[in-house]
Amino acid sequence: MLDFYSYVRSLVGGFLFSCFLDYISHDDLSDVLERSEVVSAKKSAYGDVSVNIAFLLSKLLSKSPKEIANVLIQEMGDHPDINYCLIGGIGFINIFFNTNVISKFCININSSGLSYGSIPVDKNGRKVNIEFVSANPTGPLHIGHVRGAIISDVLANVFTILGYIVTREYYVNDAGVQIDKLVQSVLFRCYEILGLNLEHQCLEYSGDYIVDIAKLILLKSNNNIEYISMNEKWIRSFILEHMMSLIRKDLESLRIKHDVFVYETQLYQSDDFEDSISLLTDKNLVKEMLITEPPKGKKDESWMTREALVFKSTDFGDNEDRILKKADGSWTYFASDIAYHYNKIKRNYDLLILSLGDDHKGYAKRIYSVVEALSDKKQNMYINFYDLVNFFELGERVKMSKRSGKFFGLQDLLDIVDIDTLRFFMLTRNSNVTLDFDIDKVKNDSKDNMLFYVQYACVRARSVISKTNIEVDYTDDSFDLYALVSDVERNLIRILLKWPIVLRSVEKTYEPSKIVFYLYDVAEQYNVFWSMGKSMSNMRVIVSDDLQLTKARLVLSCAVKNVISVGLELLNITVQKEM
Repeated sequence: MLDFYSYVRSLVGGFLFSCFLDYISHDDLSDVLERSEVVSAKKSAYGDVSVNIAFLLSKLLSKSPKEIANVLIQEMGDHPDINYCLIGGIGFINIFFNTNVISKFCININSSGLSYGSIPVDKNGRKVNIEFVSANPTGPLHIGHVRGAIISDVLANVFTILGYIVTREYYVNDAGVQIDKLVQSVLFRCYEILGLNLEHQCLEYSGDYIVDIAKLILLKSNNNIEYISMNEKWIRSFILEHMMSLIRKDLESLRIKHDVFVYETQLYQSDDFEDSISLLTDKNLVKEMLITEPPKGKKDESWMTREALVFKSTDFGDNEDRILKKADGSWTYFASDIAYHYNKIKRNYDLLILSLGDDHKGYAKRIYSVVEALSDKKQNMYINFYDLVNFFELGERVKMSKRSGKFFGLQDLLDIVDIDTLRFFMLTRNSNVTLDFDIDKVKNDSKDNMLFYVQYACVRARSVISKTNIEVDYTDDSFDLYALVSDVERNLIRILLKWPIVLRSVEKTYEPSKIVFYLYDVAEQYNVFWSMGKSMSNMRVIVSDDLQLTKARLVLSCAVKNVISVGLELLNITVQKEM
């Protein structure tokens, strides 16, 4: 069954073609229909939905939107599903549907259950790759990683429910300089634990977890420092395996499971490096260039002018060409990214999504340019940026760093805040807005705690259904909700019917916070309705002298429970049965 808004679009499309096909081509009308918007009316006085299609036809017909809207309204007035239509403003078409139509779609929420708003895979079947987290394996995840992880995980859930075949991917940078520094930091701690006198070093990584892994290495090697010194390859592999184990544990704590882990070292062992650079060379996008200045932030007195292999990213709007090989002949981090995205492109995804922190925005242009060049502009890609998280405890901001040792990891956070609260709260701001995480606020059981407020509305609806002894078929689509006439009830129905378009909005904008805001709207409207029943007996769910009204409100409450449950499931948050 079509969702309500797909049905309205289809209905409007029929009137569009019947009225104007003699004056506008089929392709142009199809384009107008595609670009048109069907939105929920803000108030009952404005109808159930409002359509802007007259504005899009105005230029094509050389008529005012109001004239066009009048033509459409006259055609629409005789349809059995429509009660009547009005013109809003200078050309919006406000449609009032018969209650049996609204009832059918509202009850469909209950019939669909947890699949409400979803699309079967065979209706779409497009392949999407979402790469997220991809933190360097130099320590456990911190709260900054957590936000991007949750945003991307929910985004993956949305694409899945909309019929996409989704791959969750993690790229492991296990071949870079930071890994060398990590190994050096661990080895220093090994020597220190054994009491060896070493000159003080400025360690890149100095958290407690570095000491823990040093102790494990000593245990494995029976404190044999000579063995440790002679087996750097084993040491490196052991450290990386341990770090990835910590990261996987953190991801599991977040209820996140990646489908694929791609290691940078694997790319070096494959043909992807050579093949990707060769492909760019064949396209005349790689050249030797004289480098006269050291890289930014790396002033070195030993720096000398030299020739370097570069990618001509300025051809794609970048502000400078990018170096592919270092002075020692090793590949740059950017060259690894080229090989990695070449590897992705070979796997034939319809869409690549890359999640990056806001501090990586300067990297976007070169990544887009490489993907465009490697795929001949055929590969769709979107980089989804998320802003930083400021963590507050007892009114003070807490700073954290893996390198300084003042590290606030995920496990530390989960000792204070439960995982449901964490996942929900990380989505309470748009991704591109800085998030202030205040422990004291998120632990309060009040309206200020958005998750508590949403869960409470769901529990209320579930409770009133479970306690009644009135027999109701919650999935009978022939049941008419005509008794629901108050503004708060009609507004609530309109909000419930919006869920499928909320999902499509997340799909188009890559912004899963829309789900949290939507669930809060549902909860707020239902809680308003519930509160009205405390002071007005005729507004209670159970009205003792009106069975039809009671049944209608029970059906509505069931729809509220189901929509909130669907939304929380999509966020991978436990749906509370009681509170």
